[in-house]
Amino acid sequence: MLAHIQENPVAQATASPTVRQVTEAVLDLQAQVLIGDPITTCLSPSVYDIICNLGFQLRENCDINSIVTQNGEVCWKTITDCVSYTESDQGLDYWGSVRLLGPVCEAVHSHFLSLTKGQFEIRYTPWFQWTSFPELFPEIFDALESLQSPAISLSLMKLTSCLERALGDVFLLIGKECPFLLRDLLASGELAQVFGQSVMNVLKVFIGSPCGLNLRNVLWHGFASPEEVPPKYCSMMMLLTAGLGQLLKSYLQKTKLTLAHRSFITPTNLEDLIVFPDVTYEVLSVLEEAMTKSAFILKIMLPYWEVALVKFKSHRWSSSSSRGSKASGANPALLFGVFPVWVPR
Repeated sequence: MLAHIQENPVAQATASPTVRQVTEAVLDLQAQVLIGDPITTCLSPSVYDIICNLGFQLRENCDINSIVTQNGEVCWKTITDCVSYTESDQGLDYWGSVRLLGPVCEAVHSHFLSLTKGQFEIRYTPWFQWTSFPELFPEIFDALESLQSPAISLSLMKLTSCLERALGDVFLLIGKECPFLLRDLLASGELAQVFGQSVMNVLKVFIGSPCGLNLRNVLWHGFASPEEVPPKYCSMMMLLTAGLGQLLKSYLQKTKLTLAHRSFITPTNLEDLIVFPDVTYEVLSVLEEAMTKSAFILKIMLPYWEVALVKFKSHRWSSSSSRGSKASGANPALLFGVFPVWVPR
C-alpha cells in the first residue's frame, strides 16, 4: 500500500492513509505469508539446552553459608571451585561449569527470596556502589520478588549492561583503551590482575562466551523469551556483582588507586533522538492492538512488548547503560529495538 502511494503521484495527491489503514494493510499481508506451526523458541537446540536444562541436572542442595556470609561477603572459592576445565587445562569446560554451578545459583536465588528488601539493602547495597548505578539493584530485587518473567529478564539485561560499563571503568585503572567487545574485556589481563583469573573465568561462563550461558547476548539480541531465562541466573549475577565490589575494594586499598567513572554521553543532535517521530497516543493504541494480531511479533515475545509499551507510555524508555554511553531518556528504540519480530522468508 505504501509502495503504491510512493510510486504514484496521483495517489500521493489523493490518498493519505491513516496509521490504522497502514497497520491493517500490513496485518493482511502477514496473514497471507504466515504459514507453519507457531514458533516456540528462538534459541538453537544447544543454546536452549545449556540455558534451560543443564543448570538443573544436579539436584544436590548447596549450603548458602558456604557461598555468602551473614554479612553479605561472597565466598569466592566455593564458586570458583565449580568451574571446570578441559583435560589439558588450556580452556574452560563451559558445559561442565554450568552444570556444577546450577545448585549454587539455586541456593543464591532462594537466599535472595528469603530476604526482606531492608535486609537486602543493608547487606548488599554498599557493594554495588562501584558500578556507579547502585539504585538499579533494589529494582532488580523487586523484580525477583515479583516472580514476573518479563521484569526479571529485563532486569538481567540492565544488570549486564551496568556491569559491563563498570568493568570497563575498572579496566582503565591499569589499561589505556577499554576493549569494545565484552568477551575481550573479560579476557583482558587487566581485569584478571584486579579480580583474579579464577573469578574472571566465572564471569566468562555466565556472560563472556557463546560457549557458555552467554546471558547478555541472548537477551540483548532478542533470542530468549521471558520464560526461557531462569530467574536464578539473575540472582547469581547480582551476587557476583556484589562480590566483585568486595574484591575491588581490597585491590584499591592495596594499590592506593581510585576508581574513576567515565562520563556518560548525552546525545545533543535532535535527529539522533527522534527515532519514532510523532508517536501520538493514537499510534500507541494502534500498536497495542497490532501487537496481539501481528504475525511479525512472536507470541512468546509478546510479554516484552507489553512491558515496553507500558514504559513507553510512562516515558521510561531508558534506564540502562553500557560501557560507552548512557541514553538520556529520549530513545524509545532502547526498549523496542531489542524485542525481536519475525519476518517470513
